[in-house]
Amino acid sequence: LDLIRREEYESALPWIEKLEKLLPEDASLSGVWGLKARTYRGLKQLDREREALIALTQRNADAVDALQRL
Repeated sequence: LDLIRREEYESALPWIEKLEKLLPEDASLSGVWGLKARTYRGLKQLDREREALIALTQRNADAVDALQRL
C-alpha cells in the first residue's frame, strides 16, 4: 500500500499479485482487487483496471466507488 501511495506502481504489482494468491476473495476497497485497480490505473493499463474493478464488484456489490469507475 505504501508503494501505491508513493506511486511506485511497478514495484507494487508483484506484492499485490502475491496478496491475491493469499486472499483472492478479499472484496474490500482496500483489499487486493481495489489495490490492483489503483495500481493498473497508475500504470495507465485501463483494461486491466477494469478487469480488477469487475472482479471487485462481483465479490462486493456494495463497492460503490468501483461501480462508479466502471
